[in-house]
Amino acid sequence: DEAFAVDTQHSQKAISFLIERKLDIFEQALKHNPDDEELHIKRLKLCAEKLPPDELEQQWTKTIFLHPNKHRLWQHYLAHSASHLARFSVSSCQAKFHKCIQTLDGLKEGSFATHYLDKALAEETLLDVVMESCNFQAKAGYTERAIACLQALAEYNFSVKSKFSRPMEATEVLEAFWETQAPRFGESGAIGAHQYIEMKQDERDMLLLEQHRPLAVPSDFSNTTRWNQWLQVETFRECQHWMPWRPNQQQGETQDDCEDPDRCIIFDDVAGHLFWFSKDNLKIDFVLGFVDFLGASARARASSNNSFHLNAVASCIQMPDTFSPLVWHLESLKRKREKSLSEWQKRDPSAYLYDFDRLDGFFNSTMHLPGRSCVSGLAIGESTDVWGPLLPTYKSEATIQRPIVNRGVFGWHVKQKINDRNRIAFIRNVFEQAIKEAKDPRELQLSYVEFLEQVDPSSARATMKRLLQENRSDITLFVFFANLEARCNHVKSARKVFERALAFFQNQSSSPSVDHRFVRSFSEHLLATNAMVEAKSLLTHYFVSKLNDFKLKCEISPTMAILCIHFSFLFHDETSLSETMDAVLDVFDDPSHPDFHRLPHELLYAACYQVLELHASRQRTSPSIFRNLLERALKFFPFNPEFLSAFAIHEAQFSISGRVRGFLEKQLYGSKEAPALMWLFAIIFEILHPVRPSPYRVRSLLKDAVQTHVRLYHAKSRHCALIWRMHMEFTRAQSGLEGLKLCEEIFMQALQACPGVKQLYLDAIHHNPRQFKQVLDIMQEKELHLRTPIEELELIEMGCEEYQSEEEK
Repeated sequence: DEAFAVDTQHSQKAISFLIERKLDIFEQALKHNPDDEELHIKRLKLCAEKLPPDELEQQWTKTIFLHPNKHRLWQHYLAHSASHLARFSVSSCQAKFHKCIQTLDGLKEGSFATHYLDKALAEETLLDVVMESCNFQAKAGYTERAIACLQALAEYNFSVKSKFSRPMEATEVLEAFWETQAPRFGESGAIGAHQYIEMKQDERDMLLLEQHRPLAVPSDFSNTTRWNQWLQVETFRECQHWMPWRPNQQQGETQDDCEDPDRCIIFDDVAGHLFWFSKDNLKIDFVLGFVDFLGASARARASSNNSFHLNAVASCIQMPDTFSPLVWHLESLKRKREKSLSEWQKRDPSAYLYDFDRLDGFFNSTMHLPGRSCVSGLAIGESTDVWGPLLPTYKSEATIQRPIVNRGVFGWHVKQKINDRNRIAFIRNVFEQAIKEAKDPRELQLSYVEFLEQVDPSSARATMKRLLQENRSDITLFVFFANLEARCNHVKSARKVFERALAFFQNQSSSPSVDHRFVRSFSEHLLATNAMVEAKSLLTHYFVSKLNDFKLKCEISPTMAILCIHFSFLFHDETSLSETMDAVLDVFDDPSHPDFHRLPHELLYAACYQVLELHASRQRTSPSIFRNLLERALKFFPFNPEFLSAFAIHEAQFSISGRVRGFLEKQLYGSKEAPALMWLFAIIFEILHPVRPSPYRVRSLLKDAVQTHVRLYHAKSRHCALIWRMHMEFTRAQSGLEGLKLCEEIFMQALQACPGVKQLYLDAIHHNPRQFKQVLDIMQEKELHLRTPIEELELIEMGCEEYQSEEEK
């Protein structure tokens, strides 16, 4: 790549020659390494720069046919099929997902005589493909079908599998169950497909499906332009209609009564997603993936370098809640500076610092653009889905309050708080029904409590108390409950839980590792509540003899490492604390350590940062210590949003942006594989720049993130729909009437990379209503889900007029 780097000054003929030369190299390499998966993937990606769509599709199909057991090749093929407009349609992409699932399931069961794939790897890949298929359907507007697929897979594994040994029999039972009126997995009253089939008819009649029929028209429907009416109804239905429609047989309804046939999901729609899990841990992964799909934020279970985290950010279509702490802290810092400047102006009214009249004039200079929200005078747009907490109109109730570094308690990709009662009830049912069927439900139980903490803290505490009553000898539950109480601001209650647990386990024989974990959590709580004397007593009583003889080895656990840091914090000065941190981190930074680059390694850095925050709250701490720790953490975990936010906030305190920008430029332009997360962070940082945001830098980042040029081609960020939405919003807000044409051009570019994201089409209509009919035609051609026919708007308008006349009477 370095020898044949493509420069923008090269002619098309030179570029074509370089691509041909690199393809020849790949062909020669594949002759000697025909089974090398990475070579096949890179060759096919390079073919996309030369071949027309039909020939490129033939190349992919041929390669997949010859190597059906290459799981990464399948994943790249599916991503390619879902991101090229010329041959895209929802049905064709879905057929390829079904073909992939069928092939991998056959390899898992050993039905291929010529190819082999490890069973565990096949199941992990199958789960990833199913979740990706459901995300694809949801982004195309088929949310009901996606949820039905997950419901069917849950019934297939939790209820049917335990009763049948052959997949054919299990599928027949599930199909018979699917055609009944019985509640399915996640719905209130669900008992399982096999149990329902075995019930007598009179018992089935007692089991009624509780159906929620959401409104089809918003209450604030207005008689405006036709395109605006359509957007109102379509957006409203997209939010409200997410559960599959099912006929109410008691009222004589049938599937023909459904006004939108795509909301009525038959068994053939879900049959292609069925396979069996052989391991219980994959069932847990599936349930957590299910609730994640529904919008719940779960605790991080892997490092932030994990592809699942990066893909989750790249596939989002609205601003996540990940960077809300960054926004809050930078806004707070800005208010403090404005207050300080105001105080200086009162002391000396001369304008040697700032001319506030001119400054206000600059900040309000873009306000002539109607309906365009501004951040520090920079017009960025008005969509809360796109910009989230960056907008002053954003409701803080929609976010989850948390510190900057939170150890991934709500995951690395934090979602906005769920306010829909029906969705919350459905997620609760998914958790509760899965817990009943799980052999070891502990992880699901704790994840359930963490979800309840976000939506209903009182229910979380009640659930945790019930678990403790059932498992009084489990010290991890005491620690979890105490931390839950502390996060809910019940500090005294948390202290009592720790003390009672300590008294209970003092006479119990338990392993040292359990004691270490408990003491670490208790120590963290005491430090956070400024109980220094008690913390010293705790550490001295339990570990002073161990710490005196302690030698740093690769076998050291993260828990013991954190206790070493706590001990140094309590009994030594700042220099010794820094030296202890460096010594402990040196052990885990060694590539030979078993936790290197894994989640415990990452959480150790987070714990070090939190200890430094405690130290800084009590006495003056050198900024270089924070900076060195964060730079070191980002060296190993550059995609951790908490470390990125902490680094930006730390540098903003000193009005320094060079270090942050230098780090971001190295990550963004130093590699073609920069994930969408880094581009999103860079864009947000520039908008919230501590001194003054630059529209030119924001525009440059948005263009580079979706660049199509070969040298600047960023595959991961180019297929992120949220960045395209930002690009359209920002261009429309900055360019006035000229932005109409520019938004249309950006929209057509976005379709080349994300043709299956329905929200992009809705944004295009919103920004440029003149292309309303053209956009609808493209949506119909590509088979995206249109919930509101144009003809229905007249009926809705007539119904609203009749209702208003009745109200007036």
